[in-house]
This record gives sequence, C-alpha cells and structure tokens, in this order.
Amino acid sequence: MVTAMCYSISIDSASDPMRLVSTWAPSNDCPENLRSALSTYRINEKIKRAARTQFLFRTRLYISPGTKHSNLGKIKCITIRKLKESYPPRGAIIADSRTIYNTWYPHFAFGKQADSRMKRLPLAMLDTNQLQLDVKDDESVIIQDEDGKLVAFVMRNFCPDPNLLHWATEQAAGQIPLRRNIRKEDTGKLVLMGYSAGARSKGQFDWVRNITKKMTEEKRHASNADGSVLFAVAWQLIKSQFPEEIVDDFNDFVKSIGIRRMDWGGAGDKEATKQEDGASVTLMQSSIADGEGTIKVEVGNDEFEFRNVELAPPAGVIGQNYSRAIHREHHPHKWAVSWTLYRTPKSIGSDFFLADKGIRIRQASNTAIGWSPPLDHGTSLPDCDPTDADPVFRQLGVAFVTSNRLAGAWRKYQLGLISREEAEKEVAEHDLISDGDADMAPTKR
Repeated sequence: MVTAMCYSISIDSASDPMRLVSTWAPSNDCPENLRSALSTYRINEKIKRAARTQFLFRTRLYISPGTKHSNLGKIKCITIRKLKESYPPRGAIIADSRTIYNTWYPHFAFGKQADSRMKRLPLAMLDTNQLQLDVKDDESVIIQDEDGKLVAFVMRNFCPDPNLLHWATEQAAGQIPLRRNIRKEDTGKLVLMGYSAGARSKGQFDWVRNITKKMTEEKRHASNADGSVLFAVAWQLIKSQFPEEIVDDFNDFVKSIGIRRMDWGGAGDKEATKQEDGASVTLMQSSIADGEGTIKVEVGNDEFEFRNVELAPPAGVIGQNYSRAIHREHHPHKWAVSWTLYRTPKSIGSDFFLADKGIRIRQASNTAIGWSPPLDHGTSLPDCDPTDADPVFRQLGVAFVTSNRLAGAWRKYQLGLISREEAEKEVAEHDLISDGDADMAPTKR
C-alpha cells in the first residue's frame, strides 16, 4: 500500500531575511560567523533550487516550450467531420446502459422538479452505432475538423504526480459540502468558485458568497483561499500542457476586459491557518498583485516557493457526479477546460459527449478535456440511484467556465454604465451556464 505524501499548497509572500542579506552582504567584510551562515545558506538554497526544479518537472507544473511542443506532437491527432444532426440529440439526457436508464427513468419521468417551469427532458439510451468516435478511457487525443481546426483536446494522466493529484482531489472534495449548488435541476452537485457580484455594501465585484455552512470569517477566508490555490495549480498544469490556442483564449479574455484573476478577493493582511494531515498551512494574500502571486508548496519536510505565478482566470466550478443533457452555451471565451480528478475505478456512466461530431469521451481519473461550449455537448448520467445520498459511484472534478453575464456586467460596471445594484441583478449565480439553447431554458406550461 502506498501512502500519499502530504501536500500543502498556499499563496504566500513572506520575505526571507537571509535571502535579502545574501544579496548585499560582501562575504570578505562580514564577521566569521555571518560568513559561515551565509555560506551554509547559499549551499542550502542551491539544493532547494535543484529540488524545486525537479518538483516542477515531476509534476509538470512547468515544462519548457520545446518539451511542450514535443509532447503535443506525440499525441494522436484525429480528423472528424460534423454530423448533419447532432448525436446524441440536443436536449436529450443520456444513459450509457440499460441499467442506468432503468434506475433514472422514474426520477425524470415522475420525480419532483427543482424548477417546475422547466419542461421535462427526454431520457435516451445511447446507441453506440451512431457515434463517429469513442475515445477510450486511457487514450489522449487531439481532435480536429476537416479544415484542420481544433475541436477538442483530451489528455490522460494530466497530473503525473500522484501526491499532487491526491492533494487536488482532497481540496475539491472539501469544497463540495460547503457551497450552494448552482444546478439543482441537473444530477449531482455543481458549485461556483471565483468572482461574482458580491455584497451590496461594497462598491466592487466580490468573491462569490456561496458558503452555506456556518463558520467564522477566518475559516470562510481559508476555504476561499484553498479554492483559489486549487484553481491556480490547475491553471499552471493547463498552461504547461494544453495547446496554445486554448491557453491564449483564456488570457485574451482576461486582458480584453481587465477582469481580476482568481485571487479570492485581492491583496490584504488577513491570515488563516489550518491543520491538514499534521501540516500547518498559512494562507496569506499579501503577494497578490496584477493577477500574480507566490505559491508555497510543502512536501514532507521540504518547502518550495514559486514567485510571480499567474493566477487562474476569474471563475470556475467544482462538480461531483454532475451530468447535464446535451446543450450548447456561449461563454465570453471560446474554450472551456475540465479536469476530472477522481472517478470510481471500472465504472460506467458520466461520460462526456461532443454531439456535433458524434463523439463520446470516456471519463477516467486525472483526465483533462478542452472543448468549445458553443458546440452541442453534455455528460451522461452517473451509475447511481438518485435517492442515494452517499452512492458508491463518485466522479469529482473542476472546470474553467465563465458566465457571459459576469463578463458583460463587469464591462458595463467598469465603464460606469450601470450601478453596483444593477450589475448584481445581471450577475446571478444560477446563470453561470444558462446562456444555452432554448431547449434548456425555462418554459411555461
């Protein structure tokens, strides 16, 4: 049995006095005890830098542009045509097996709806004969259309370090029970992380206030910080491994409207400390500036600091056992990215579909997918009973998505065209992924 090494990750900026001294103190003019201390410090710093570099390459938090280009060139590229009609069809809830279909049918046909204005969507059995492509659960692929344009990107073993993957999984799992579900009409749970319209008492956009559990302000702050760091780590992995077209798309969006990155509220002097597997984690905001921060990683007895790290785009979601009918969306950026952190081994259901092309992407732990939300897509039903509060099946992941309403309200608010109250009306948490097809919109009976 392998025991995962403890990971603690935070964003910090505590300055190192010895680092400052070593940069200006002339060795020959120093007292003997200081020269000795500086010599030991510099040797230890070289060892730390070597260990830090090894950690970065081991986890793929950073790889050189040349290595990235080489790695992408080794991934199988598949060209696929667009179907005349999407399969699975838009608006359909997909079951991958007859067992899953029979388990969920009573719920969708007769069960109580979260929103009675929503029409009941049809439940459909998947016909694999109508698929153009069925991506295996251990297969990384680049999918392009007949014109050579990128359609989707699938990478398995996205985070090659099991300890870092374990840390990210635990961080995501810890957020799910604390926060409000933004998609009650879909299966599972989806919670928002990042920026939204905040309290009316403040004259600026604020970090989303969706924690439903009673807790102190310090614990609330620590939870928001944990979420921010989780997405910062995910973003570094995306930057180091995804095609530049996808990375540039997110960066261009952030720059084009000047919206803040996921900094859990910006710089400040608050701290929160929690215990995790015997390790002390101090969370500070003082390093946040211009969308960058210092990430501190504690691995066993080692501690690494990475300065000027670009933080994640402004918003994202964390989901567990989440699925949705085939639909399309319009975000303020062309691409969306998901990272499935954990999935129950040897399970079925909860696969991802790109229906415009007739593609099923079988889900697996540690899988990252990039896709274009305006194309028909969705996730099939999980293999669990809708009445089971603690099912055996579990699929957990994070995704980078942004509401058009958030981007639009931010632009108008920055230009002074609307007040804070008006912006708040335009940015509703439940609208995060609601800019979709009319088949998914509320309708009167």
